[in-house]
Amino acid sequence: MRVNGKTNNISTAMAKFKVGDRVVWVGALVSDSMREGTVIRVIPHSELPQGLDEYEVRFRFDTAMFYEIELQLVSGASGG
Repeated sequence: MRVNGKTNNISTAMAKFKVGDRVVWVGALVSDSMREGTVIRVIPHSELPQGLDEYEVRFRFDTAMFYEIELQLVSGASGG
């Protein structure tokens, strides 16, 4: 991408997940109630490196924010 005549390595790729996607939080110490949830909001960050878009995810008993690199699409679900 070029800005003011200078090349910049910012990714303009679309978000990996979309609202409604079922995702898994990939962390070492994740409780069962927060392992799998649904994306309810996407916050793209085109100014940051790829993998750092944010997602609000609703779980069974809670809602939390994650970076793309902390999530994976549930196996068998359609992805963005």
